[in-house]
Parts: sequence; structure tokens; C-alpha cells
Amino acid sequence: MGWSRKKIDRLQYPCILSAIQPIPHSAIQPIPHSAIQPIPHSAIQPIPHSAIQPIPHSAGMPIPDPPKTLCKPGCMNGGVCIAPNKCRCKPGYIGNSCSKAVCQYGCKNGGECIAPNKCVCRSGFSGKDCSQPHCDPVCQNGGECIKPYYCHCPPGTRGNFCEKFLCKPDCQNGGICIGKGKCSCMRGYTGYNCEKAYCPGGCLNGGKCGKTGKCSCPLGYTGLHCEIKKQCKFVEIKEPYKRGYKQKVTTQAKVPCGAWGWKSCTKTKVHYEMVYKTFYKTSYECEGLQKTYPDYQKLKNG
Repeated sequence: MGWSRKKIDRLQYPCILSAIQPIPHSAIQPIPHSAIQPIPHSAIQPIPHSAIQPIPHSAGMPIPDPPKTLCKPGCMNGGVCIAPNKCRCKPGYIGNSCSKAVCQYGCKNGGECIAPNKCVCRSGFSGKDCSQPHCDPVCQNGGECIKPYYCHCPPGTRGNFCEKFLCKPDCQNGGICIGKGKCSCMRGYTGYNCEKAYCPGGCLNGGKCGKTGKCSCPLGYTGLHCEIKKQCKFVEIKEPYKRGYKQKVTTQAKVPCGAWGWKSCTKTKVHYEMVYKTFYKTSYECEGLQKTYPDYQKLKNG
């Protein structure tokens, strides 16, 4: 509220103001221009400093200060108190004390408006108004985040975040699907889905390709491709081992019997005992020199 000097005078001196009557408009005559003469400069004299006296305090009524408005609590976020408990808020804030921020589009999914048009989103959501689901890590290979931490995967991909490719049938023996239905096979395997064991160079002399990409050679052959024939004699080896079984044992004993125990009777008791017997397991080992098989030379040279 603005207070002027005129308003204060009207409040302090109402009697004087009521005695003053307005001058009628007909009495006001314009002064002719010829009657206006400039005041000569010599006629203007400065007032001596000694003639200036301060007006004593008792000579006039005190002019009161305009009343101060009061807002409890105070106006926040740059707001201005314009009347008792009434704030004028800056753009972006509302409330009696301008304490509440305003977000134009609201904060969805439980988000909180902390400043004008600024939301703090709950876990799993993002965006200016917290309306977009959030996936962390982000969906891969063209996947779409359709709800918090859940990706909708395009055909040919799988996994929580579409990070894996899908091969049908699945890649076997440790193979990895690398996309578009193709498998990357581990060493020693080949085939559409890594279902076949693979030994580079093949296996000779009846050897079979094993799971690790190595040849399993028949008796009498060795080498990476079973290309080496053993020149040897077979040696018999007997390996002892024990095997147990239950054996029936019968025992007899004389015991007193009859009404007064004056007779002697024979009592038979049967039980079983474990009996162990040693057996021998026979095996053969090949000892002697090794000889290069002719087919291996063809493999190396050809």
C-alpha cells in the first residue's frame, strides 16, 4: 500500500480541509501573455544561512509510518508479502507461503515436483513428467522398455534386456548364438548348432573324434590323428582286489532245561559273518617301441 503526504494531511487535519471551499470555474481567468514579465536577475537574492532555522518538533504533528504487512510463515522462493498472511508468488510457485513448486504436466507414477517443471522420479521411471519406464541396463538389439526393468524383445533375441540371440535349435556343446540363427562353435565342434565333434585333419586307423576335438585312438595306435602305430608286446598284469560276502555259521551249546533245570539240552544258534576273499583282475599293457604309420606321412605331405 502506498501512502502519500496528501493522504496523511487529510487524516491529520480534517477540520482545515473541510473549511476550504473550491474556487468556481467562472472565477478563473487566464493571465494575458503580455502581463508576464521575467524577473530581473538582480532582484533574486540568496537567503542568508543564518536566516534558516529548523522547525521545532512541537510545531507539527508526527507523520506515522505506513503499517507493515505481516505474513506468517514468511513468503518463500522469492515471494512478496502484500497483505496479512497473503503472499504474491513468483511464477512456478503456489501456496499461502509460496512453498509448493508447480510442474506444468504433473509428475506421474509417484514422482515429486521439487522445482518449477522439475520432477524427481521414482525408481524405474524417467522423463520430464516421469511417464517413461526406465530399464537399466538399456534394452539391447532393438528391444523396447515397456515397464520398469522389463524389455520387449524383437524376434530372434531373448534375455532380460534382449542381450542374447535366439537360435533354434539351441547351440550345443558350449556354442554361442551370434544372431540370425547362427552359432559360433567352440573348438572341436562344427555343424548348424555345433552338434558335431570336429577334429582338424581327421582321425586315422579307426580313431574317433572326441568331444574336445581330439582323436580317441584304438588299441595299438596313438598320436594327434591316431597316425602312430605302437610296435609292442602285450604284458599281463594281475591286480588284486577283495570281495566280501556273508557266510552262515551254526553254533551249538548245552543249556539246562526241564521244570527244575535238572535236564541238559542242546541249543542250536545260527548267525552270519562277513567273509572276504582275494580275487585278481587281469589287464594288458602295450610295451615297446613306436613306429610311424605310413598313412600319416601321406597326411603330412598331402
